[in-house]
Amino acid sequence: MTHTRSTLAMALCLFGAGCAAEDPDDGGADTASNSGTTEIGQQTYEIDLQRGTATLPANSGPAVLDVVGETVLAGLTIGATSLDGVIATSEGDGQDPCGLADGFAGASYAGDAAIDAGPTTFEIVLEGAYSPLHDAHLTGILSDDSTRLNDAVLTGSMDLRPLSLALYPDDPENTFCELMGGFGESCEACADGTDHCIAIRIEDLTGTAVDTEVTARLAADVAADADCAM
Repeated sequence: MTHTRSTLAMALCLFGAGCAAEDPDDGGADTASNSGTTEIGQQTYEIDLQRGTATLPANSGPAVLDVVGETVLAGLTIGATSLDGVIATSEGDGQDPCGLADGFAGASYAGDAAIDAGPTTFEIVLEGAYSPLHDAHLTGILSDDSTRLNDAVLTGSMDLRPLSLALYPDDPENTFCELMGGFGESCEACADGTDHCIAIRIEDLTGTAVDTEVTARLAADVAADADCAM
């Protein structure tokens, strides 16, 4: 009795009632499923760092977050299996043209909702000073309609020398690192081997899709911009 449907269909075919192709694996229900691969194209997310939670540095995360500029922009090009883009600090309704922003390509992306943008280097404004964030990564989960980047986390190695010079222009460059020592923190080596960097991690971030273009801004671009002259 389990083959009644198939037997009846064959009989109708034999008597000229017409035959429809039947999938032998079709149990009567649609078994098609989404592969999980999504090609979104270009999308920019605005991320308010002040709404996040700084878990690194471990003892002074909130103090560091207090001096970090408000928002960054993540301009991403999201393909079916590729992720490229630029992360930059913002100014007003757009990208800050005077902040360095190096692009990244071939970032980790499996074609699903989870992204890992980086590694890259861009400058974050700390107390008015442009401070490089090296080896920066932005991770998060894309919403179903790709208009939000949820559960985002920003990590990297922050160079504190520009901040030190801005706050203590008459003191040695490591002044802010000495201040961090009061919280039980210690600076680590930057890319040039000098101990002026500190690892940061800002969690609980959310990115909102905005209609803003983000482009790479290298040192030569900033130097050639008259509006960025010191």
